[in-house]
Amino acid sequence: MDKDKALAEDIRRICHDIVKDVAGTVAKRKVNYYKSTERRLYAYSTLKVNIENYKKDLEDIKVESFERSKDFVTFMSNSGTKMQTDIETLREAKTLEIKRKMHIDECEIKEVDRALDAIANEEYKDIIKLYYFESKPQEEIAKLLHCVETTVWRQRKRLVDKLAIILYGADAVK
Repeated sequence: MDKDKALAEDIRRICHDIVKDVAGTVAKRKVNYYKSTERRLYAYSTLKVNIENYKKDLEDIKVESFERSKDFVTFMSNSGTKMQTDIETLREAKTLEIKRKMHIDECEIKEVDRALDAIANEEYKDIIKLYYFESKPQEEIAKLLHCVETTVWRQRKRLVDKLAIILYGADAVK
């Protein structure tokens, strides 16, 4: 019986340690919603360019022959012998992959656009566009908006905090 109690105590201690480790790991991974929002804002312009490039890629795939493509050689070695069918299958696979990427980028842009629409009536909303999308330095933004640099810094922080709440909800408040 003492053996069973000792074993049960060992199991309890091990479980307790595992739970403690997992809880510590989760706490360390706390998301910085401000930084996450900034990353999304910095990526916004690039994602728009990506979508235009994806559209061009889709047009190119329609006319691409694939005859000398390394992808095609790999694809051919793993598939059958019907070359035309294999080319069409490869074309469809590439098209689907590009459409998948395009869809993800479009969803991200829509979500950021929704957040930007929510701050459309803010006095200093142009700071977001100038700083994150046009890469203007705070000094230049201050001149354009006829204010001091500290106002640009303070308002940018305030607007990003507001965008974080719009994008992430109550999690960004904690």
